Amino acid sequence: MFNKNLNGEVSNKLILLMTLIVVSIVILGPLALFIILPALLDITKTEVLQVVFEDDFESYDPSVPGGWPPYDAKWVAWSSGKGVALDDQIKKSGKRSIRMHGTGASSGIYRKLGAKPPFTLEFDVRMGSEPFNRGGHQFRAGVYHCEEGRMAHGRDFVHFMKGNDVRVIGKVFSDFKWKPDRWYHVRIDYKHEDGSYWVDAEVGGKKFKTLSMGLTNWQKKWDAVLLVFHSGMGTSWFDNIRLYRRVKK
Repeated sequence: MFNKNLNGEVSNKLILLMTLIVVSIVILGPLALFIILPALLDITKTEVLQVVFEDDFESYDPSVPGGWPPYDAKWVAWSSGKGVALDDQIKKSGKRSIRMHGTGASSGIYRKLGAKPPFTLEFDVRMGSEPFNRGGHQFRAGVYHCEEGRMAHGRDFVHFMKGNDVRVIGKVFSDFKWKPDRWYHVRIDYKHEDGSYWVDAEVGGKKFKTLSMGLTNWQKKWDAVLLVFHSGMGTSWFDNIRLYRRVKK
């Protein structure tokens, strides 16, 4: 009698379970097409780099009066010392690069960044051999981003410091020494995650450890963000600037 009742109870539970499975398939089947399938398809996508802008400074005519940048450039320049100009003598490739000279008060160029994170920034940079003076900015070349109208409150990407150290988002690395009068290719991978911005930096083939820093309000909003290249003290050259969005296809 006991076995008979148990068998009947097991059979009833099995029937109920099968019924629930069938009902779930019927109800959730259409939803699966909209929820599960897109997620599976997203996993199979590969990440590619999509060019946002690039500038090798080849398209500008250095003979046009009025200095650089011309009216049709996307860049804005500010200057101290010898200022900002095209250079057809020192360049990484092509016919020219952009040269800037700071005297402790920096000279540089900036433009709207034009992409939301995540993105990748690449460029070539060369630092001059002038000595560092006391006072003023204690770096040669540098790149950072900031909110429009608040350039003095930017957040670091990479700077080439006095003592030939490299600074990545505020952390100084002394195990890599930059040399003057030599070109370096720089790659910055940038993303927002867990309330911080994260940077993977590579300079001249040297990969620095991944670093992060808490997001400011303007970084969270990401409205009218500027990309800035400058030289704090002495001469710096930049060439082959490219910004990519990282998208899945």
